[in-house]
Amino acid sequence: MRSDIQFKLLVVEDYLTGQQGYKIVASRHDIRWETVRKWVRAYHARGKAGLQRKYERYSAAFRQSVVQRMC
Repeated sequence: MRSDIQFKLLVVEDYLTGQQGYKIVASRHDIRWETVRKWVRAYHARGKAGLQRKYERYSAAFRQSVVQRMC
């Protein structure tokens, strides 16, 4: 699924600048309308920062180093 910040911002701006609803914008970008609604709400609440991931995945090397330190 496409979910990088630039794509999210493009979809949100498309919704905010147009007169179309969630479903039309979603079909134009080939995503679910619920996703458009979620991104628009996040953008209204926190701006561009609301579209960023809330967490990052740790690399396998980092996870392994943590386990080694714990043992």
